Amino acid sequence: HLCQLVPHVAHFRAALRAIKLWCQRRGLYSNVLGFMGGINMAILVARVCQLYPNALPATLVMKFFTLWNMWKWPSPVMLTEIVDEGLGHRLWDPRVNPIDKRDIMPIITPSYPCQNSMYSVGPSTLRIMKDEFKRGAEVCQRILAGDASWGLLFEPIHFFKLYKHYLQVSVRAGNPDDFKKWNGFCHSRIRKLVEQVEYSTHSLLMLHPHTEALEDPAEDSELFACYFLGVQRAASRVGVQQTVDLN
Repeated sequence: HLCQLVPHVAHFRAALRAIKLWCQRRGLYSNVLGFMGGINMAILVARVCQLYPNALPATLVMKFFTLWNMWKWPSPVMLTEIVDEGLGHRLWDPRVNPIDKRDIMPIITPSYPCQNSMYSVGPSTLRIMKDEFKRGAEVCQRILAGDASWGLLFEPIHFFKLYKHYLQVSVRAGNPDDFKKWNGFCHSRIRKLVEQVEYSTHSLLMLHPHTEALEDPAEDSELFACYFLGVQRAASRVGVQQTVDLN
């Protein structure tokens, strides 16, 4: 269905492959942690294709960063109008459903029933993605000017050089079967950890989750894994008196 909404399917697919690679290299490919997944990227790229129907893939990639860097979230991204087909399913509509008003990065699926595919985004992950959109737009401008190559856009992020403080979440179990279940559960709850830290500190602390689990050479990889989150103080806001000690 998505391919039917873009003018040139081959151009769409080529641009989407580039954006997926960019997401992987920049640590943004994890919908479960509040970043982007495959459908989210596909909708964003498809919208760019709709706006620039005659653009080649390289131009679409550049326009991708230009558009989403300027986008005023939480304005929704939609490929088609939302249509109620009368089958009784709830549709994304903040005018009717109060819970939809909480969405800060709504990217709406085009098929019925239309839903927000980015419901898991929080303030921390939105800030990170906006920063990466901005970086991508700046790199593309340098590429156009001949001052940089495409390799710079896809340069892997150096996660453990970004922050002074990190939070480590260790996951351990007694046997491989239990570990697989326990690890999957813990990984899915990291997003809730980020939300609770933001809430309890009034968003004075921002967490940046690493999208991949890391192994400890001293531990059995079938029984142990650990996840890391970068910790950063948010910019000070008027009227907020709370302080957070990271030491």
